[in-house]
Amino acid sequence: MLGRGGVALSKLDAAIGELQSCDSDIDPKQLRAVIDALEGIFSAVVKRAQERGDHLIGGNISAATWISQLCGMSVPSAKDRLCVGEQLESLPMVAEALSKGEISYQAASVICHQREKLGKKSAP
Repeated sequence: MLGRGGVALSKLDAAIGELQSCDSDIDPKQLRAVIDALEGIFSAVVKRAQERGDHLIGGNISAATWISQLCGMSVPSAKDRLCVGEQLESLPMVAEALSKGEISYQAASVICHQREKLGKKSAP
């Protein structure tokens, strides 16, 4: 049984298979923009999972540790995704630019971390 979003992920998985077997050239800039947009989506997904407390079910205290173990990534990378997921909620122009490939995930991450450091000082 596919969960919410499972059909979309199945289609994405199929598209990845097509890309892997593609004999023609792939535009690296366009491919990177798609990967960056997916990183933005991943950040939002793990932030929602943290808000639901999904990490607590397995006895994990930290959402970053849980994401790290579940997804095979480093704890700092998981913390980065959580920060981006949280900050993009209040930065709609950055979120839109990331989703459209106008800025990279790395650029969005820098903006989000700066926003986090500013904290309440950034509120108008």
